[in-house]
Amino acid sequence: MLKYIRWIWRNTTGIRLNIAAQILLGLLNVASALAMVWLSKMFIDETIRTGTDSDIWTMVALLVGTVVAGIVLRQICYYLGVKAKVRQSNGIRLRIYDRLMHLGSLTASRCTPPRWSPGSNRTSTRRRTA
Repeated sequence: MLKYIRWIWRNTTGIRLNIAAQILLGLLNVASALAMVWLSKMFIDETIRTGTDSDIWTMVALLVGTVVAGIVLRQICYYLGVKAKVRQSNGIRLRIYDRLMHLGSLTASRCTPPRWSPGSNRTSTRRRTA
C-alpha cells in the first residue's frame, strides 16, 4: 500500500495544489447544490405562504445565486482539471522525449557500423561461407 502512495505522490509533482483546489471546489459545489435544495424547500414551504414581497425576491435572488455559484464552481473545476491534465501529459511527453534523445546518443556510440574502406573488395561486413 505504501508503494502505491509513494507512486501517486511522485507522479503528482507539480499538480498537488491543483488537485487540492479541485477537491475543495467540488465540496463547495456539493454545498451549493445542497443549499439550493434547502432554499427551494424554504421558498415553497414558508416564503410563499407567509412571506412578503421582499422575502420572495430575497429567496429568488438566493436561489439564482446558488445556481450561478454551482455553474461557476463547475467551470473553475473543469478548467483546473484540464490544466492539470495538460501539465501531466506534457510532462510525460517531455520525459519520453528526453529518454529517447538520451538513449539515441547512447545507441549511436555503441552501435557504430564497422568501418569500410573504399579500397577493399568487401560489399558486406558479414563473412561469407562457401
